[in-house]
Amino acid sequence: MDLMLLTILVIIITVFFGYAILSLFATQLRFNEKIASSFIIGISLYSLLTFLIANVFKLSFLTIFFSTTIVVLFAVVILVKRKSYYFKDFLTSHEQIKNFLKNKYLLFTFIFFTILFSKIFYQTFVPEKAGFYAGSLGFWGDGALHLTLINSFFKGDNFWPQQPLFAGVKLSYPFLPDFTSSIFLKLGSSVRTAIALPSVLLLSASILLLYSIFHQITKSKLAASLAIFIIFFLGGLGFIYFFEDLVRTNFAFSTFAYPPREYTSMGNEKGIHYINLITSPIVSQRAFLFGFPLILVIYMVLREALEKLDVKQFIFAGLLVGVLPFIHSHTLLTLGIALPVFALVNLINRPKSEIKKLFLLWTIFGIIAAALIVPQLLLFFPRDISVNTLRFQFGWMAHVKNDNIFWFWIKNTGLLIPLIILSPIVLGKQKFIKLFKFYLPFLGIFIVANFIIFQPLEYDNSKVFNYWYIFSAPLAATVIINFLKRNSLFKIIGVVLFIVLILSGFLDVWRLNNYQENRILMFDNESIKLADFVSIHTEPRSIFVTAIQHNHSVLALAGRRVLVGYTGWLWTYSINYGPREQDVRMIYQGGNLSQNLLNKYSVNYLVIGPVESSQFQINEQFFEQNFARIYSTPAYRVYKIS
Repeated sequence: MDLMLLTILVIIITVFFGYAILSLFATQLRFNEKIASSFIIGISLYSLLTFLIANVFKLSFLTIFFSTTIVVLFAVVILVKRKSYYFKDFLTSHEQIKNFLKNKYLLFTFIFFTILFSKIFYQTFVPEKAGFYAGSLGFWGDGALHLTLINSFFKGDNFWPQQPLFAGVKLSYPFLPDFTSSIFLKLGSSVRTAIALPSVLLLSASILLLYSIFHQITKSKLAASLAIFIIFFLGGLGFIYFFEDLVRTNFAFSTFAYPPREYTSMGNEKGIHYINLITSPIVSQRAFLFGFPLILVIYMVLREALEKLDVKQFIFAGLLVGVLPFIHSHTLLTLGIALPVFALVNLINRPKSEIKKLFLLWTIFGIIAAALIVPQLLLFFPRDISVNTLRFQFGWMAHVKNDNIFWFWIKNTGLLIPLIILSPIVLGKQKFIKLFKFYLPFLGIFIVANFIIFQPLEYDNSKVFNYWYIFSAPLAATVIINFLKRNSLFKIIGVVLFIVLILSGFLDVWRLNNYQENRILMFDNESIKLADFVSIHTEPRSIFVTAIQHNHSVLALAGRRVLVGYTGWLWTYSINYGPREQDVRMIYQGGNLSQNLLNKYSVNYLVIGPVESSQFQINEQFFEQNFARIYSTPAYRVYKIS
């Protein structure tokens, strides 16, 4: 059983810490908004503080105790100074909790998705008799990277962080979400819980904030709830192929129980590349799980700042934006595109005196954000860039099937864009203008990302598009609600529109929930034993030579650094891995050149196992004669080099 008590205590403390920060800046939110925002802010800043301390003292129980003591003292001091803020919330909390429980749309949406996310995440990484299983192909792939980063902090003393996949190079990947799980591991949680618990809590908090934001702009409880379902179940026209599969299998029950393929990820064959939010970024991209809720908090703080023209709120928003480089670079990139448009839109119909004041307030915001962002980016750079990262490419991935851009986006997002195009006609001028004012900054994201590819892997633009479609959902939901309010024929049309929007995504999420069919062996018992040995008997910061394998247990479970890890990831980070990859091949061939290369890279250990034997021409006799074999099983040998 997990030693959960300390983990739960720290989570509660982070909520109070976040709440103290909200009170410090006198942020006026509803009770459920404050609780959600408090956890999001608290866990993010607590993790950052613990990380900074760990760079001096390493990650230990004492480090966590020290950082926890700091945030507790901070919260107590603020509580004493801002007791009227707390007292006001205490007096109104009972009534606000009653209102929350009476809001059937919010309550149903919150409970539904909390249960769904709990089930999905607790079957993401599962220990069984044969080893550790991934609950989906997505986690089997990208989850190995996150396990590598988590264990590099927990077991590998990776401070200041180096790239575990490419020893000696600074880590240029947003690491704070994985460091948070390292804290939970140090507190006694299992790996499974350390991954699942923060993910579920952050997503549940996001549901509360999404509902609040959408309800505020649509003035409809049903539209706000519907928009959230659209976000998490959105898919394109892939469901058409589900009906093909039904016919092909003679409507077999097994086709309903476990659809034979994914319908939002049909790749080059069908030109459907925009994968459902749950099956891709939520399950496999941990940075998004922190960046996504944080952008919601930033939006709410800026909304209040613009209403009150309050310098404290602009400072607060600048501080929150300033922590994003360590959390999620694509959220930061998204804000870099959206915020200038957001600022301009909110100048409309304001008197000159307010415009001058807003210019000053936005300047203060920008200076604070830049003062925090620039040093973090400098820590990530320079890199040995060998790949063309930023480039012009019209239509994102429409070129794969030579689709025109409109048809490409219809295939990938279904009726979302047609509903947005219809919205000024269906909603009327006044309501449309209000919604479009909210939507315009995020439309800017869609336009820019259709012209510019931001990373070597063109698919990664989806991480920017995600925010466009998240904030498109309330506009589409409002159009559907408008149909539902009319006569029977329009009600039927509204229901059909909603089903068409979510059917492909729903099928993929339904498929994802079937653990027995989806599970993939990620680490067998032999590789787990190897990782256990390495964790106990080798130095935390030692360098290994291993196979170029995305889920090598020396990396992912023991948290050690390797000379060259999975090159698919190194390529996306623009790391010039080619020469070193050739050196690894030469090392395994033995001889004088091998010895020189081992010395050049200060290698401490070398592993020979099944994947190494399949990838390289290995002169094992050379290693037997020249180095001590410290671990040996029928599957693996480990040699101590230095």
